[in-house]
Formats: sequence, structure tokens, C-alpha cells
Amino acid sequence: MRNGAVVLLAVALLASWTVTEEAFATGRSFKGQKAPEIMLSKAANCKEKPTLAKLKGKAVLVEFWATWCPPCRKSIPHLIGIHNKYKDKGLVVIGITKEDPATVKTFMQQNGMTYIVGIDAAGRTNKAYGIRSIPTAYLIGPDGIVVWEGHPMSLKESDIEAVLEKVEKK
Repeated sequence: MRNGAVVLLAVALLASWTVTEEAFATGRSFKGQKAPEIMLSKAANCKEKPTLAKLKGKAVLVEFWATWCPPCRKSIPHLIGIHNKYKDKGLVVIGITKEDPATVKTFMQQNGMTYIVGIDAAGRTNKAYGIRSIPTAYLIGPDGIVVWEGHPMSLKESDIEAVLEKVEKK
């Protein structure tokens, strides 16, 4: 019995060293394709519910997350930093969750979330993107084409800046 526990522990440690953050972020791949529309029942930190159609001409980072998800919680400061650095350059960050609005509102206040947070109560956007695990993010160019997808912590500033070069200057 003891040898079995040691072997199991060794396998678990080996697996933890070989699994990357990227392996946990899975949804349907849309890279190089038009992104599905986002359909929210409610949104915070914005005047009206955002849609990709309304955001045409801007770069959009869509992230699927939940308050109870430890990797999602770890990504929030990174997303806040991205939002703060690039919001005036044409990037819109939208976090999408299926959770209760009251829970999300409290969580947002406690964590200083300044970017748009949308509630997908019916799960339509999650289904359209084929989300199987969270956090999963998609960087969408101003033409509506997905240029990057994966775990939000693996998104590089160079990826964002390359997309922002295509944003219409006003």
C-alpha cells in the first residue's frame, strides 16, 4: 500500500511539471476565423451590453472565467493590467461568466476589476465558443478575426500590440 502511494505521488509530481497553463485553456479553435458574436444577459463597467458588431474596428480580448476558479482568479491582475495599459489604444477586455450577477458584482468590487464583465446566464456565448475549461481567452482583431487563443496568462504584449496596429486611429 505504501509503495502504491509513493508511485502515485511521483506520477502526480511528474504530471504537474509537464502540464502548462495552456493545457487548461480549452474551447473551440477559431484562430484565423471570424469570432462568434457575444450574447450577454447583463454587463458591468459599461454603458450598454457589448457585442462584437458594436465593437467593430477595435481589438477585443474575450475571456471566459468564474469567481470560484483558482486559475481565473490568478489571471485577474494580469487582465486588469492589460486593460489599464491598452484601453486608450483600442483594446476592449470582456470577462464572461455564467454566474449569478450579485456574486459577480461583489467579486468584482473585492478584486478591483475595471474591465467589462458580462453575464452569460443562458450560456449562449459559452456554447458558441465551445468552452470546455476556464480560463480561456480569445484576442479578436478589429476585423472580427481571432488572432490568438489560449490561457490569458500566456497572452504576450507583443500579440496585443500587433493587433492594435490594425485598429482604426480616431
